[in-house]
This record gives sequence, C-alpha cells and structure tokens, in this order.
Amino acid sequence: MAAAPVLPMVSVEEYLRTEYEPRCEYVDGELKPKSMAGDDHSSLQMWLILALARVERELGLVVRPERHIRIGNSRVRIPDIAVFLSVDKTPAAVTPPLLTIEIVSPDETFAELDEKLTDHLAMGTQTAILADPRRRTVMVARQNEMLHKVGAPLQVQIDVPERGSFTLDFDDLFRQLD
Repeated sequence: MAAAPVLPMVSVEEYLRTEYEPRCEYVDGELKPKSMAGDDHSSLQMWLILALARVERELGLVVRPERHIRIGNSRVRIPDIAVFLSVDKTPAAVTPPLLTIEIVSPDETFAELDEKLTDHLAMGTQTAILADPRRRTVMVARQNEMLHKVGAPLQVQIDVPERGSFTLDFDDLFRQLD
C-alpha cells in the first residue's frame, strides 16, 4: 500500500485563493484531499440536490454543493451539500449552514467522517447528515443530539426556523440508485 503524499503547510489565505486538484479541505494548516466520488456517491448527490431544489424555492433556502465553509480560523471544510438560510458570498462561508450532508466514499474512514461532522456542528450547523449509498444507511447529528443511525423509515426531518420544515426521504433517494 502506497503512503499518502505529504502536502505542504499553507496559510488559510493562500488556501482560499488557490484552486486545488483534487479539491482539498484545510485542517490546521494542512491540505486534506477530498475523496474521489464514485458513481453511487455522485448519483446520490445529484438526487439530493434535485430534492432540495424543490424545498429551496418553497422555504427560501440556498442549496450549495461543494461549498467551502469556514470552521474558525484554522479549518475550512467542503461538505458534499450545504443548505443555508441565506446567501453568503464570502470565499468560504462564515454563516453556519442549516444543514450539511456528507456522502460516504469507499476510501473514507468513520473517524474522518465523524471529524467532519463535528466541525460542521462546531461552526453552528443545526443538522449534519452522513449518508452511505453503498450500505444504504443514514446517520444524523444535531446541535442537541449526538450522531446516531436513522432507523426505518430512512427519513430525516429538517426544521427551518420561522419557515416550516421538510423531510428528506432516503428510502426514496436510495431507490433512485438502482
């Protein structure tokens, strides 16, 4: 097994003005390449965006795939999908998303994914979802609720302050992958 390449330490300012291929997250001065998405990952991301586009209009939300979000001074994460209450035009969003979704890639460890969700919640994200298209499982963490596996039916309700709520039906979303 080949060792992962050692990437140089960079400042957050340099990170934010540089395009990296593959895309990298910024964690305490280190560049962490994002996992390469497979077909199931990409397909689930597309179906989620289509589902979220409907509620975006209804509830006045802003849905952004692969949006940089700034977690304090030393971390920038790029969730697969972030849903905001309003537009944030900064290079890395400083407004906490209402919702983030990370879709599991085969080469990601649970520890890496848990660290990402912890960062999202630390920033102020209300709900963080971890969806695994291969195992067809969903885990959810909220500001007041530890990470846990969602039982059947695989549905996650998202409350939108002063605007209502919506439900993500992962049973239906996973069926789209067949």
